[in-house]
Amino acid sequence: MWGWCKKNDVRTVTTYPGNTVHTDTPDKSGHPEKIKATSPKGTLVDLAYIYTRQDGEDGGKIRTTTDAAAGTRTSYEYDSAGRFSYAAENKGSTLNASWQYCYDLAGNLTSQGVDKGCPRGTTYTVNDAQQITAKDGSTANWSYDQIGNETAAATTPETTRTGIKWTDRSPNASSSVTRSSTTGRWASPPPQRPEWTPDSTANPGAR
Repeated sequence: MWGWCKKNDVRTVTTYPGNTVHTDTPDKSGHPEKIKATSPKGTLVDLAYIYTRQDGEDGGKIRTTTDAAAGTRTSYEYDSAGRFSYAAENKGSTLNASWQYCYDLAGNLTSQGVDKGCPRGTTYTVNDAQQITAKDGSTANWSYDQIGNETAAATTPETTRTGIKWTDRSPNASSSVTRSSTTGRWASPPPQRPEWTPDSTANPGAR
């Protein structure tokens, strides 16, 4: 049996078969302030969100998330352009995990790591065409053709892509790519993502 309750045209309570109850409590701006799910076995989810900036205004972005079920609290920071830049997950006074992202003035990701501050961890070199040309100072396996299509990229050792070939953009055109030890092909117009199958082939449109 299904059931739900609404407040100001917003569904706040949904009851699922088996008597699992999902409750959403919105704040005055309509953002989810609390999300809780319970079942006869106990609490499944218990999350609380805060959107208030340091100046006391609602900025529309999550500033903290408290997970009562896991006992963690995650804080989020944004740069002057509103881009997500740093997050830290704590359990009590213990730091569980953290993430740092750094950008250039054009918004390109230039580094990412775990310690607060920029630059950090892995660095990326970006040219004037906003193409990544190096990772951690290495230009190996980063290249583009004359019209800007990516022909090789080395985001991680496991996902290094080489030998990317592009044809024209006619409806029946196709492209191929070698990723580590696998080869794929996808249909145009690019850039359609190839669907990788267990036998290491890519079947366009397969699901």
